[in-house]
Amino acid sequence: MRNIDLRISPAMKRLADSHYQKRADEVDRNYSHVKVNTLTFHMMLPGDKDAYLRIYTQWAREKVQARFESYRDAFLKEGVIPTEADLSEMCWAFDEIISSLSPDVSEEAQAILNQIGQQIISDARRDIEIFSQEMRIDQIEAESRKSQEISVAKILSGRKTEVSNSPSDREVMLRAIDLARKCSSESGKVSPKVGAVIVRDGVIMGEAYRGELESGDHAEFTLLEKKLSGETLAGATLYTTLEPCTSRNHPKLPCAQWIVEHRIKKVVIGTLDRNPDIRGNGEFFLLDAGIEVARFDSDLLPVIEELNREFIRDIRRRTKAETQDPVDPTAVGPNGFKIGYTENGDKVEWIEEDGETWPMILRRNDNDILAEYKELWDKIWYIRNLIRIERDGGEISDAMKKVEEKYGKDNLGWDDVEWGIMQGKMATLAWVMGSDWDGAFDT
Repeated sequence: MRNIDLRISPAMKRLADSHYQKRADEVDRNYSHVKVNTLTFHMMLPGDKDAYLRIYTQWAREKVQARFESYRDAFLKEGVIPTEADLSEMCWAFDEIISSLSPDVSEEAQAILNQIGQQIISDARRDIEIFSQEMRIDQIEAESRKSQEISVAKILSGRKTEVSNSPSDREVMLRAIDLARKCSSESGKVSPKVGAVIVRDGVIMGEAYRGELESGDHAEFTLLEKKLSGETLAGATLYTTLEPCTSRNHPKLPCAQWIVEHRIKKVVIGTLDRNPDIRGNGEFFLLDAGIEVARFDSDLLPVIEELNREFIRDIRRRTKAETQDPVDPTAVGPNGFKIGYTENGDKVEWIEEDGETWPMILRRNDNDILAEYKELWDKIWYIRNLIRIERDGGEISDAMKKVEEKYGKDNLGWDDVEWGIMQGKMATLAWVMGSDWDGAFDT
């Protein structure tokens, strides 16, 4: 048997091999009856052959899964992310498992078993790729959380001393978006979700979100006038997910004016306000006052817009140029800039600012729509089967377990309102995918 060379310590590899062998022996005992030769396979009735192939498939899948889990646990314990070379080595190990199970059967039957084996290996390879990607994401999020926890701890304790592990621009942007998620609309209206964070000399001085202390209060006003009213903020940088407003009902002052009065040095904006009475005016107001203006990373714009989908829908109607294809070369979007497409197929308005161009999404690409459709279908299918099992009895199938592994069991439960919203989304996407409306609602 070929030695499998992985980027983990020899001791951890021996431990993984030991764990796998125990599990593999248990699986083999459970399937000890699944052994046939050429003669007995030819003597089987068609139905018996089908039954045998189903059992063989399950046997092979369980052994490969045991091997995968032993490797996965080893990489997790050592905190090592598998490389492409590790992936190839693991697939070689899976192939050896499949080969060891192949019985002495006819050429025709062997071809079927080989096809089954290759599908199992392909599924296992996909699981490794997902696992590797999740490890990378967990690592990035852990680093981000560590930095944020240090900064937030300083806020809660009232300390503003300099620390070596200062939050990066990206981390502050993500923190502002996290705060925006906490917003709730005022009664009787759809309000934008806005988060704001203020930083000076690498230290977070404060943070707030719209309506945090009082319903209707803007995030910037809450932060500057209610939370930090006694602080000297000159020279600080304000990160806000939405362009600061330039008009408020008397006697309230607009956020842009509060920013100027507090002598903020720089404002980093997530997205322009879709309200045509404000759009762009907040940015120009700040620039005219000598305040530097910058933008969130362009890949965060879709996240902010998704958070404010209901607000955006409530405040604007799409033009013909935004909704129809192909795009007229002279067509412009709601901000007066050219409409086009990104590399992944999103339809966007190319906003031009300070010599830079960034995309504002008008319509998502087909792949993202298909991915969302599949995720919603997986979750709805899972819950419907779970209800059937609770009603009629039975056990969770392997397919349902895969859904649990993919999304996490804790993320597969919803109250009646959330369930209704999910089915509504699914129905809408089903209609986009070609169902008529009656069929779309039968999801």
